[in-house]
Amino acid sequence: MKKLFFRSLLVVFVVAIWSAEVFSQSSGKNLKIAYSALSGSSFPIWIAKDARLFEKYGLSADLIYIPSSSLALQAMLGGNIHIIPTASAPTIMQAKLQGADTVLIGATNNTVTFFFMVMPDVTKPQDLKGRKVGVSRFGSSSDTAVRYALRKWGLEAGRDVTILQMGGIPEILAGMKSGSVSGGPLSSPTDLRARKEGFKELVDLGQIGLDYPQTSIAVSQSYIQRQRDEVRNFMKITIEAVHLNYTDKELAMKVFGKYTKTSDRGILEAAYYTYLDKTDKVPYIKPSAVKLAIDLLAENDPKFRNAKPEDFIDNSVVQELEDSGFVKELYGRKN
Repeated sequence: MKKLFFRSLLVVFVVAIWSAEVFSQSSGKNLKIAYSALSGSSFPIWIAKDARLFEKYGLSADLIYIPSSSLALQAMLGGNIHIIPTASAPTIMQAKLQGADTVLIGATNNTVTFFFMVMPDVTKPQDLKGRKVGVSRFGSSSDTAVRYALRKWGLEAGRDVTILQMGGIPEILAGMKSGSVSGGPLSSPTDLRARKEGFKELVDLGQIGLDYPQTSIAVSQSYIQRQRDEVRNFMKITIEAVHLNYTDKELAMKVFGKYTKTSDRGILEAAYYTYLDKTDKVPYIKPSAVKLAIDLLAENDPKFRNAKPEDFIDNSVVQELEDSGFVKELYGRKN
């Protein structure tokens, strides 16, 4: 535990130095934003950056890739990150119940965007019994999606199927290739690479009735209290970026290719349509999605047994923007 603690402190320290250096070179109201996924769940923030939407609303922003919601959260609580637009809701919720100054103010995806990819010899969910599957990290959205699916299939994590923590989505595929795991939840474009390697899709986890806050937007409560105008402008930027995602396919694919270092048009198009189908135009975080997360967390943490969605979410900024006519006016424009 001490090693983990000091390792976490080191990550926060490095992010602090990096952020401070970038901040010193920037002007205006500079937002430090952490994204934790090299997948389509980061579409809105990438588009916002490349389309210069921050400048449009009087802000500047530095995007910092931190491949874990838990590490991004530590950086935010340390004051080195303002916003996490790709947060794993359970990570934020667990921190909140432990007294952390966190709140979920929206979500661009309220269902999971993972494909459960498996070895060719796995033909049905029951074939996973006695095998190992990989997730990015325990408590992450990939972990929650797998546990939900196993339970739906009548399999118990830990008893029937062993879940291994791999570190990230690309690492799950690496584990499949090495034979250390028989499958795992992969997001685009990693799932497409898996298909080319001969692995197959067992199920689209977003199609099995899983209402879940996959890509949540997290801030500290103190930040939203101090800088509500900045938060409001950030949500405007997010909504407009999603609008661009819907209306400018070529721009979206170009941005996606840039950040994922992908030039294969087939992969870019597949990733684009995968996430377009599951991205909400108005980024409310759904209480029903948070309720499912609470129920899953309560299975192992008694503190969640009396928790309610409203303990963790604040949709007021998104509500303000919708009530103001911002969303209606945006989608009413001719493109």
